[in-house]
Amino acid sequence: MGPRELELRELEDDELDEANRIYARIDFAPSVRPRDRTFGASLRGVLVGLARINAYRDATEIGGFWTDPDSRGQGVATALLRHVIERVPDDRRCFCIPFAHLAGFYRAHGFRDVAAEDLVPTSILEKVAWCARQRQAGKYPPIALLTLARDATQLPPRE
Repeated sequence: MGPRELELRELEDDELDEANRIYARIDFAPSVRPRDRTFGASLRGVLVGLARINAYRDATEIGGFWTDPDSRGQGVATALLRHVIERVPDDRRCFCIPFAHLAGFYRAHGFRDVAAEDLVPTSILEKVAWCARQRQAGKYPPIALLTLARDATQLPPRE
């Protein structure tokens, strides 16, 4: 698959039903406007990847990454991640809560582990707690908590 074949764009409101059906199938929370900006990757008109930017009152989270199993290993997730990162406002702290086995992928694209001294916004802690409940219910593997490296200097030390 060449880069010109993959179309990356923000999904329209009338396309969210398809994205949310996929999210429901993989036990992800649905995309909700206006909080979420949901992006799709399409190959020859077929949706093969999803991602979103969740804008909370005190931070931004990128997540909701899904790649169609038949399209894995073809650069879809990398293209989507780059596309989404470019759309995160510069004045917003950005976090990611990936499954732990995928954390290396995100680290390779500019994320770092949240350090013990980092002050993590309440909205992100609430999302981490939600993910922990999903894990306890047997729906999720272990997770990681990462922040976009550009945000490292914006995180005040914990008092």
